[in-house]
Amino acid sequence: MKFKKEFKIYYHNLLFLKASNYKPNRNKNKIFSLIFYPRLVIHAVFKWLYVFCFITGNLIINICVGFIKIITNDILKTRDSLKQRLKILLSPQLPKSVALFLVISIFALVGFKSLDIIATAIEIKNKVTESALLGGRQLLEGGQLLKQQDFDLAQNKFILAYKSFAEGQNRLNYNSKLVSDISEILPQKRDAARLLDAASQLSQAGNEMVEFYKNFSGIEISSGGITTRKQSKELYAVISLSLNKLNKRLSSASDLIGEVNENNVPESYRQNFLELKSSLLALQKSFSSLKEVTGIIQKLTEGKKHTLVLFLNNNELRAGGGFIGTYGEIRSNYGAIEKMELSSIYDLDGQLTAKIAPPIPILNVNDRWYLRDSNWFLDFAQNAKKAIAFYEKEGKETPDQVIAFTPNLIVDLLKITGPVDMPDYGVSLTAENFVENAQVISSVLYPDQENKPKQILADFIPLLLQKLNTFDSNAWSLVFEALQKNLSEKQISIYSRDQDTQEILQTFNWAGEALQTDRDYLAIIASNLGGTKSDSFIEQSAALKTTISDEGKIINELAITRKNLLPDLANTENASFLRIYVPEGSRLMENTGFDYINLDHLKNTGYKSDPDIYALEKSSHKDVVTGTTIGIENEKTYFGNWLKLKGGEKKTVKITYELPFELTNIDRYSVLFQKQLGSGNTAIDWEITFSGRKLDWHNFENPEINTNSLNADFTLNRDYLLGGVFSLR
Repeated sequence: MKFKKEFKIYYHNLLFLKASNYKPNRNKNKIFSLIFYPRLVIHAVFKWLYVFCFITGNLIINICVGFIKIITNDILKTRDSLKQRLKILLSPQLPKSVALFLVISIFALVGFKSLDIIATAIEIKNKVTESALLGGRQLLEGGQLLKQQDFDLAQNKFILAYKSFAEGQNRLNYNSKLVSDISEILPQKRDAARLLDAASQLSQAGNEMVEFYKNFSGIEISSGGITTRKQSKELYAVISLSLNKLNKRLSSASDLIGEVNENNVPESYRQNFLELKSSLLALQKSFSSLKEVTGIIQKLTEGKKHTLVLFLNNNELRAGGGFIGTYGEIRSNYGAIEKMELSSIYDLDGQLTAKIAPPIPILNVNDRWYLRDSNWFLDFAQNAKKAIAFYEKEGKETPDQVIAFTPNLIVDLLKITGPVDMPDYGVSLTAENFVENAQVISSVLYPDQENKPKQILADFIPLLLQKLNTFDSNAWSLVFEALQKNLSEKQISIYSRDQDTQEILQTFNWAGEALQTDRDYLAIIASNLGGTKSDSFIEQSAALKTTISDEGKIINELAITRKNLLPDLANTENASFLRIYVPEGSRLMENTGFDYINLDHLKNTGYKSDPDIYALEKSSHKDVVTGTTIGIENEKTYFGNWLKLKGGEKKTVKITYELPFELTNIDRYSVLFQKQLGSGNTAIDWEITFSGRKLDWHNFENPEINTNSLNADFTLNRDYLLGGVFSLR
């Protein structure tokens, strides 16, 4: 406070002197004149010096200011007083004051030199930024040329980009001795260096892109499968290496640019910088996704492969994605199809001689278990293994892998290819009419011929593959996006008997795996066992209310609402067996709203028991009041019962259950929500009440948080892990 007060006094004195515009009378004493002019010069010098350096030299400046203040205040006094002041000038303190003043003056000059160096650094930084952003634009232009398969012109763009970056590097290095001493500590200089390093990585990534696209353009997909201009094994290795290098470069460049403070980029270039940053992130994401997809494709196609393909009708939803109406057998060598057969599942099931008892709910539609109903389990790997077992029993050779997909994949591909004409059937299949036309042909045109309806799919797939072969490289990115979307939304599931490949599939969550968690878990699984194709018209939502007590006990109340959007006509009723999977050991407290159907075990002799179904049903029991089945599968407890919906009808079922674990004083609580294979999206409304606790952390997007509760809405279009950390108040 004392310093501020003194500074204020000194500052006002300086302003007073400036405002007074005082000029000495040259006719007065010459000694006065000789003293006044040096004093005025000293005052002027000190004026700018004090403003610039008062922080670092405050104590020293106070001495000088005090000295000048004394002279200034007495400037109009008598000649006798002036003589007294002259004695002060001759005192021993004067050399010390002058020395201190000279030190401060030198410091000020160094400061101005520093400012000059800083200005030079900023100028160089601006030029470097200009070079880097110019090179960045040339890289993006090169990327566009790559999509057009103009490899030579693209490579020229990358060379120009490299020259721009080299010019920027030279500018940064120019006068480096001058700049490095002080500007090394400046964020502008560091950001310029980061930008150039990123640009260097990008220019090299551009050349990797050229090599990748050249090699990738040698891959063709047709009715003959995946074919290449050079040996597939060699090409796969080259593409894999190229993508690894490319992703490494892009990742490094993205990290460097991410560290650049946009405020240190000149305003005239800032928009270009932000566009480059955004484009780079998109490019990195695109090639990262491409690496994942091509890596899996390589694993699934390299060498000789025998693949069982299951076409799932998710309009007749089953636990494993949908009713298996058609199957395909593909034998390939490095992706090139050597043999492909597509046929009705009924042809294959007709070869099964053994009478196998089905899971009890399937008795509602069939008294025997076949391949077409084999995908009964929560985990796709288990479904695939069961399908292989039936496949072998029905006289076929054991496949290396199983791929199952729903019509959603074909619809998304048709959005890219456009219509596929089917003159023999009198239709042109599009993304808008594929599901409808395929179902009409199956159910209306050929209702009594089991093989004929499936033939349309057998004829359609080669035509679709052939149309894919006409794609330009720009459309290929759309194909990969469609594949990724369907894998993420669990419309495609893959199983490989090769353990390494299966682990990779599980890592990407493409294996349809029933995931494990040490906290809460929820999966709502519906199996349409009414013999109708109506699930695409079933609208489903769920409301979950979680209550955490002061003691840490957790009770969930789950309400599932389903509505049949079809009119109330014949063959529009949806009869589904619902299974709600929760943490193993959860205790059912209450359940309402189900439509119980009494189905008993088969009493007839001559049936064989499937060991997996036997173990599943042996570990289950029924609630005596509601008939709800309580069982254990994949280390989870499930509650299962029926729900029937006529056309236009809407119903809600509710279950209340207590979780098998409790929260400690400070603990995390989360729910792993898993989407059913092949299902549509489910709207989830989740409310957590925690009256005796407080929420310390969460990973919800835009939740509504109150003192004692949290509410979040989201769409279950993939698997989610959501939750937070709670502690006692």
